[in-house]
Amino acid sequence: MGESRLTADCSSRCHCLARNEVRCVPAGCRATERCTLRRGARGCLTLFKTCMVTGDPHYISFDGAVTHFQGTCNYDVAKVCSPFSANWFRVTAQNQHRRNNLVSFVSRVYVYLPGLHITIQSGQGVLVSLVPTVPLGVISRDFLSQSSLGEEEVKGKG
Repeated sequence: MGESRLTADCSSRCHCLARNEVRCVPAGCRATERCTLRRGARGCLTLFKTCMVTGDPHYISFDGAVTHFQGTCNYDVAKVCSPFSANWFRVTAQNQHRRNNLVSFVSRVYVYLPGLHITIQSGQGVLVSLVPTVPLGVISRDFLSQSSLGEEEVKGKG
């Protein structure tokens, strides 16, 4: 008694009220969730595993929350907080005003990885800066061409 469980498709939550007495109420998963079994318990688990920046600019976080930043700052889109993590990364978006100070858009996205910095510029392509801590064999030279600034532009052969 007192137990509660989701049905196999998560459409109802059934409560055990007394011996041989079960009451079910409508339930269900959100659009960003999937009904699944995890560690022996059925539940609605999030499918949202990406974040996105789109439009003028709309920031959509990993949990589906939407925020609109109209300033011209750099905003962290995603990052691992500990710089000592083996999986450390940081993705930052830079906003720029569009013809007036009321509306902005993402003009650049910066991707920081240990030993590698990538800049994606609106209308200008991708710039890759190698930091000396990365062995050169990690990135194929077939995909890069050296510029005079020590930065490399992705050309994308093959």
